[in-house]
Amino acid sequence: AVIKTLWSKYRLNAAVAASVAIIAVFATMFSTGYFSKTRATNSNYSALRREMSREINNIKKSQNAIIRNIQGESTPSEFGGTGFALSGDGYIVTNLHLIKDAHSVSVQDNEGETYKVKVIHTDPAYDIAVLQITDTAFKSFKSLPYTFKKTISDVGENVFTIGYPKDTFVYGRGYLSSHTGYLGDTVSYQVSIDANPGNSGGPLLDDRGNVIGVINAKLTQSNGATIAIKSSNLLRSLEKIQEDSLAKKFELNKKNGLAGLSRKDQIKKLQDYIFMV
Repeated sequence: AVIKTLWSKYRLNAAVAASVAIIAVFATMFSTGYFSKTRATNSNYSALRREMSREINNIKKSQNAIIRNIQGESTPSEFGGTGFALSGDGYIVTNLHLIKDAHSVSVQDNEGETYKVKVIHTDPAYDIAVLQITDTAFKSFKSLPYTFKKTISDVGENVFTIGYPKDTFVYGRGYLSSHTGYLGDTVSYQVSIDANPGNSGGPLLDDRGNVIGVINAKLTQSNGATIAIKSSNLLRSLEKIQEDSLAKKFELNKKNGLAGLSRKDQIKKLQDYIFMV
């Protein structure tokens, strides 16, 4: 009864005092910048998340920058890239993403001659496709000047590539920067070398002229960061080809004709074995 009497008598004063205390607390918070700091912190955190999300998406997209059949026009049926000879009798390797779902595929050599090809092998795990020139106008090569390296190359090793980012082949050079590709992918190397749309499917070679990889992507968020499927994985993919898929079983070249040559002479010997796909 006493408490009820006191509450009835002083509750108005208590409410006023509580209101004054609350106002004082909020005034202190405003004066010290508490709310602005909290908004800034939330804003920075949210912005950072958005930026990181956008960066990751951009890297994923840019890894596909060569993978997405980068064409100069929007016609979905026209893709462009590079391929190179596996043997002297018309077998060519390129990236699967370049020819996937294509109604027809053709290749063009350094002299501008175009040949019809058929797809005889695809391997999504390694983004590899093997083509065979079926055009009767094609004349077999005597032998390939390069070999395919079975072992892992060293980080820091000088490398170069030839591809078709435009109508004539383009040479690029750099060095092997990592034993793993995008997000630590062990299927690929990361290479410090400039690559552009159209380089996809081109060979990556060391100074001695051994093929050590197949260019298939680049990371646009890092300058000159290019991805190449390791040659050891290319060889694994080739082992999967059914013999009945081949008109004649091909054998990879075992004799290197590029070792010891100057770079310009290496390129002269290579140019006839690199194709626009």
